Amino acid sequence: MNFSSHISGVGFVISPLALESTQEPAKIHTQTGRLFCTASYHRRVQKKWVKRWGYVQRPCVFQSEQGLIVHPEVMKQIEAATDRAAVKIRSRVEDRLSQVIRGDAP
Repeated sequence: MNFSSHISGVGFVISPLALESTQEPAKIHTQTGRLFCTASYHRRVQKKWVKRWGYVQRPCVFQSEQGLIVHPEVMKQIEAATDRAAVKIRSRVEDRLSQVIRGDAP
């Protein structure tokens, strides 16, 4: 486990095991042009494919006693969002300071 930074007092634990299992099959069986391929055949094969390959797993965030358990991909998105917000705040502060220095501030 890699204990990452704190944002707004919330601790983040980065873990590649923070995955969410969906109800979307990893592989989908499509009906081919076979003559006697019925709907029941399709359902039976799809069930076997789900048993073999499972469902799609997506990165997510879980809350625990230690803080938020975050998948690395989600953590990159969080860091990018906080960086963008910090840049906006920094530019606003710099604009305000330049107004105060020039004497244009109300």
